[in-house]
Amino acid sequence: MVLRTGASVFLLSSITLVALPEAFLRLLDLGTETNQAILWLMRMLGVALIALSAFMLMAAGNFPERALRQAGLLMMSLSLAFTALTIFSPGSWSPAKVAYLAVGACFAVAYLWALRGYRSLR
Repeated sequence: MVLRTGASVFLLSSITLVALPEAFLRLLDLGTETNQAILWLMRMLGVALIALSAFMLMAAGNFPERALRQAGLLMMSLSLAFTALTIFSPGSWSPAKVAYLAVGACFAVAYLWALRGYRSLR
């Protein structure tokens, strides 16, 4: 369930990044100087998140238990990395940036919660 919910959030973010990278940059207050290189990088990140969303959906629906737990561990690590990068991102703190940070942290905790029984099942 956590993988599917995370895939939905990443898919929404990726669509925004590909279609409206300027809006995403403004929303998170990541700078007012947008040039073609920055917009291209944001779109590339969006495409990568589409691939990650597809991986998450495939994992949730098709992976056996051990591989599913490994995918959860990977996604927990990525959620922590996105959260850390958000903390140190340029620009001022805005409500949208705080919300983005909270979502990343909540997903990291959700993956940890979902993996809590891993050691007892070994």
